Amino acid sequence: MQTEANTVHESRIRGKKIKITTTITRKLADVYTPVGIYLRLRDRFRDTILLESADNTSAENSFSFIAINAIGGMEITNYESVELKYPKLPPEKHQIAKVSDVPDMLWNFMQQFNVEESDEKTVRIVQGLFGYCTYDAVQFFETIELKSKKQLPEIPLMRYRL
Repeated sequence: MQTEANTVHESRIRGKKIKITTTITRKLADVYTPVGIYLRLRDRFRDTILLESADNTSAENSFSFIAINAIGGMEITNYESVELKYPKLPPEKHQIAKVSDVPDMLWNFMQQFNVEESDEKTVRIVQGLFGYCTYDAVQFFETIELKSKKQLPEIPLMRYRL
């Protein structure tokens, strides 16, 4: 009997991409606030995040994103390893040989997914990884080394969810 996890794993081995389809729901901001919705969902679903745009100059491009139940992700909690998460598979730990390898690792992770294209602009905006890089993560993208590298960070250096 073949499980969904085995199907995803075998697809990755054979080089097939994991298909992603995006659906959205619009709510009027006057009726529901993004923070209110987030507070109702965060304890009921795992990996719940709220991201809001910080552009105060134009309401036209102001969006709030609430994502629940991430299906994949990449997380770096120290300078030696990266954790990759794929749908319905246990997390994979990979060693970071050189800090300059991290951008390629992130790019290769994103290439494992095939996102279904949409004609709707809003859907195209939300199709991708959401997350953050801390200040200390600059060492993965530049040729500098911070003194803080000797201490373990309190939060992950990088955390992205799909």
